Formats: sequence, C-alpha cells, structure tokens
Amino acid sequence: VPTISATNLSTNLLGGTITVGKAVYDPSRLTHEVTLQVQGLDLGEILRLEQQETVKGTGTLDGVLPLIISGSEVEVHHGSLHARPTGGTLQMDLSEATAQSWTKSQPNLDLIVQSLQNFQYSKLEVGVDYEKTGILRLATRLEGKNPNYRKGVPIHFNLNIEENIPALMKSLSLIQDL
Repeated sequence: VPTISATNLSTNLLGGTITVGKAVYDPSRLTHEVTLQVQGLDLGEILRLEQQETVKGTGTLDGVLPLIISGSEVEVHHGSLHARPTGGTLQMDLSEATAQSWTKSQPNLDLIVQSLQNFQYSKLEVGVDYEKTGILRLATRLEGKNPNYRKGVPIHFNLNIEENIPALMKSLSLIQDL
C-alpha cells in the first residue's frame, strides 16, 4: 500500500487560516503526527462558538497545533496560540445582579468581574492540550489592564479552562435543532 504525501494544504477557519505544511500518511503505521500552523484566527469568532452573549473579544491569534492521529482518535500535545503584538480586548458584560451574586459568593471574583468589563490585553498566550477522551485543556495567560478600573493598573491572569468538546458539540446541535 503506497504512502500519501501532501504539502501546504490549507483551509479558512474562524477568520484565519489553518495550514498543514507537510503531511505523510503511511497506512502501515498506527499513529500519524501532523502539525497545523494557525494564522489569523479571530478571537471574536472563537468566543462566539461558546454562544455566551456576555463575553466578547477582539484580537488575532497565531500558533501551532501538533496533532497525533490514531485511527479515528485525535490528540493535541503542547499546542500553543498567541495574540499578535497589537493585542486586543476582552469584555464581559454581566448584569449587576449576576456580578453581585458572584462577588458575594466569591469575594475574590470582584477583581475579575471589574477588570474584565473592559480588559485591554497586550499579551494573550494559550497552551492547548486535547485528549482522545474529548477533554480540551487551555492554559491561558493574559496581561493587560482595564483603564476604567484602579486607574489602569497592570493586571495579569492565569486561567485554566477545561471543556468537554463532544458534550459541547452535542449541546450546540441540540440548540440549533430548537
């Protein structure tokens, strides 16, 4: 059985481009490694996937996603995305009642709630890992400020996000069916 080689395959996705520089498929191997080059993803479009009207953002992301493909299972190990140097914004628009509820139950959330109302980041870095079980882990580092909060003092966040992608896709399809 012959091997299949491809060079510079690309597709448009979320306002940007995903490119496979070079890929070799050898049917005799059980596992294949492919590196996706990510350029120009629109953060706003990525955030719209969550279908949360309360979170919006701007910015352009580039990076690398090394895939390991075993049969129909896909994994990403030590992928990374980062915002272009111009940075962007993150805005979380919560109702006053929701913000008060959050900060009442978790007083430490006040910093997050207040600063993310108009967060202007200069650095956004995301470590990406995806398990074959469907769990996506994003280790996110944000550096920036909200000029309207504490006189624009610099704020750094480290956020770890975990999402069950198959469950998310199922819920998105159920919402679409409604």
